[in-house]
Amino acid sequence: MIKRVKLIGIVFTLVLLTLILSPISLAIDFEGMYCEEDIDCLELASSTGMEVYCNLETGYCAYDDIEGDADTTLADADITTPDTSGIDTTTPETTNTDSLQLLLTSVQNQINFLESTTNNLQLQLNTLNSNLQAINNKLDQMNQVKTEVNSVAVGLAGVQVSLNKTSTELVTLQDDLDKRFSRNKVLVAIFIVLLAIGVGLGVMYYLNRSGGKTVGVNGNLGGESNQQVSPQIANYITKQLTAGKKYYIEAIHREGAEGDNLAVGWQLPNGTMERPIPGIRLSPYSNSNPPAAPVVTITSPTNNSSYPSPSNITINATATSNGGSISKVEFYKGTTKIGEDLTAPYSFTWVNVTSGNYVLKAIATNNTGQTGTSPGVNIAVTTCPTPVITPLGPTKMCSGSVTLQSNTGSGYIYQWKKDGVNITDATNSYYTAFASGDYQVKIIQGSCISWSAPATVKIQSGLRASITPGGSTTFCTGGNVKLFANTCSDYTYQWKKDGLSISGATGATYTATIEGNYQLQVTQAGLNAWSALVTVTVNACRESDGNSNAELNALAAISEITGLSPIFQMQVFPNPNTGLFTILFNMPLTKEEKVKMRIVNLLGQEVYNKEYVTKDNYIKEVVELDKSFPSGIYKLEVMVGNKVENTSVVLSR
Repeated sequence: MIKRVKLIGIVFTLVLLTLILSPISLAIDFEGMYCEEDIDCLELASSTGMEVYCNLETGYCAYDDIEGDADTTLADADITTPDTSGIDTTTPETTNTDSLQLLLTSVQNQINFLESTTNNLQLQLNTLNSNLQAINNKLDQMNQVKTEVNSVAVGLAGVQVSLNKTSTELVTLQDDLDKRFSRNKVLVAIFIVLLAIGVGLGVMYYLNRSGGKTVGVNGNLGGESNQQVSPQIANYITKQLTAGKKYYIEAIHREGAEGDNLAVGWQLPNGTMERPIPGIRLSPYSNSNPPAAPVVTITSPTNNSSYPSPSNITINATATSNGGSISKVEFYKGTTKIGEDLTAPYSFTWVNVTSGNYVLKAIATNNTGQTGTSPGVNIAVTTCPTPVITPLGPTKMCSGSVTLQSNTGSGYIYQWKKDGVNITDATNSYYTAFASGDYQVKIIQGSCISWSAPATVKIQSGLRASITPGGSTTFCTGGNVKLFANTCSDYTYQWKKDGLSISGATGATYTATIEGNYQLQVTQAGLNAWSALVTVTVNACRESDGNSNAELNALAAISEITGLSPIFQMQVFPNPNTGLFTILFNMPLTKEEKVKMRIVNLLGQEVYNKEYVTKDNYIKEVVELDKSFPSGIYKLEVMVGNKVENTSVVLSR
């Protein structure tokens, strides 16, 4: 803008000078007319009527001065002191008018030239202004970047200061650590030795406890023996492995002094140490093709199987993983885990399973953690029936039979046994027994097989009669002996003495008070049987000081037993009795003897026992049996030294 103002000022000044200097000679009009050849001055020559040409030495248009020097250029004219010697003074007005006209034309040409130049300059100024603005924008951006760079530089300088400070502190710390290490290296060495001893003891303890494979990383430095570290001490070194599962092992050993080495080994379940692990147990590691998810199937039990309650059920399964290995198979009832197996063949026994309906399934896991679930298998565990035999009549009889009835139920299958042997064709819910024996029934329902408790049947084979004395058949006057008949539900009895029927003596027992030969007649279904004769002897006994009549009667009836010197005499009274009775025996002895008394029932079970040593000739023993013992015949056994005497004791309550 300033340049434009200056240019306008110059043009305005030139116009004023032209108006002021109009009387000046025509040389002024040609000042500054540049040319390169004469043709550039033709327009000026035609307008002035003068002979104008291009002065090549000066580069300006020139004219021929009539009176003056030739080749005068317009630039050589003196503007302030024009030379008027060549002007015709007789016609001044005409000459001045032509000169002025020529000057005006020249000025107009100058103005046109200046305007053209001004426009070009204006365009160039606009271009320069645009470029200048772009440069200013770039400078602003550069200033902004410079500011940011300065900020970063300041921050970096601060970081550098911090780093320098940290480096100084680290150097100081390193010096301090070096000093401490120098002071404490002996304590560190002691600690390392104690730690090594502890680790070794831990390894020995773990190896003694471990029953599976153990993999460990072991080093041997300076020829020392390898040491194995237990999982409890360093789990990242030692690991318990699972059979059938693949493992990736990577061991990194920092190189030390010459002779360092690294070995990866394991201990087999039998205690054998393999170090290093043999190549035959290794396979290339690759994870480019991950294994497929496991496929698992329960092979037994089959679907809809049934079992008795309680049962032990064995579950078997197969599992595969294409491209991988099976790590474990877990067994479930519904959603509850009941067991697992880590190695093939995969099996688990579910014990003591009670009644109910269950869905079994197996879940297999491979070495990459993928799982697969088997289809469900339905099983039913039912409560088995308990066979019970109910006799439909007496089980003890002289003759005949009894029907044994078992409990019934849906789907029951029966098998009867006698004395542990199957009875042919005895497969109904009942069985009629015609012989003595122990009878059982087996009931089968599905998978349930159950046996009943034995039912004992006693059937006498044929009609018979027998007498069992309840005591000694020899006694003193006033005494008696009770005689017992063999019994049966449909027997009738008739007691006889000396071949004659005793009036009213038709019961199963008879008490004899007088001596004679006694016999029993038994009748059943019109058939008769007679027992052997039993002789009863009654003696007239003397009274003795200190003895009751019963004792005297008993002593009078004592039987003589051979084998002792001189005699061994024993008597039981009263007999029969209610459980309270007396045992008397007389045994002249010359030395002490061991006496043992023992009473047993007909089943051989001992109900009374007493032992002592004595030298007495006469012994009296009062016995009271427990009231819980039932009525019946019991055996009394008395042993003196190596001699034995037996008799019967009849308990009647």
